[in-house]
Amino acid sequence: KEAFAYMDYKDRTYGHEYEQQSGFPWGRDEIIQQMQQCAHQLIEIGMDEDEIRENLFSSRQIQDLVITKNGDIELAGWLSTTQIKLSPLDKAVYLLFLRHPEGINFSYLPDYREELMEIYKKLMNYRTTASMRKSVEDVTDPTKNSINEKCARIRRAFIDVLGNYLASSYYITGNRGETKKIVLDRKHVRWEYE
Repeated sequence: KEAFAYMDYKDRTYGHEYEQQSGFPWGRDEIIQQMQQCAHQLIEIGMDEDEIRENLFSSRQIQDLVITKNGDIELAGWLSTTQIKLSPLDKAVYLLFLRHPEGINFSYLPDYREELMEIYKKLMNYRTTASMRKSVEDVTDPTKNSINEKCARIRRAFIDVLGNYLASSYYITGNRGETKKIVLDRKHVRWEYE
């Protein structure tokens, strides 16, 4: 049975034969029925429903990541835009890694302290406090766990919006002791933020 063959067919809903104008030969109900049959087959071979759902929607194109003029992080979808909600420091960490497609090894984070502070200050409307400086020092100190906490929050924020499969292109990732980076192809990043 050729599931997606282009051909004349009898419309089961209205009982008449025609070739659909769009070139796609099935109606909504037939597509849903075919999808359900495929899902049952996938379950039979060991996939769980979450895995099926992720793979079904993984065919969506990667959404553009937009860094707005005020530093908000948004996903520009087909019909709407979704903001990724992060604290200013988490957002500053994310923007630092986004600026560096080659990635950053956590052991070299002290080298990025000033750059991170500049991003953070801009997000905070150029206010600088002792607690801000201390936070940036902590997050760029490879002997502390602060950077791992920030990366975990960033990861969770993207997973909450996109699910595991799609989110993996957007969050900071990398093996322990190796360079960490955001793997998203930068052609999908629009910087409005300066």
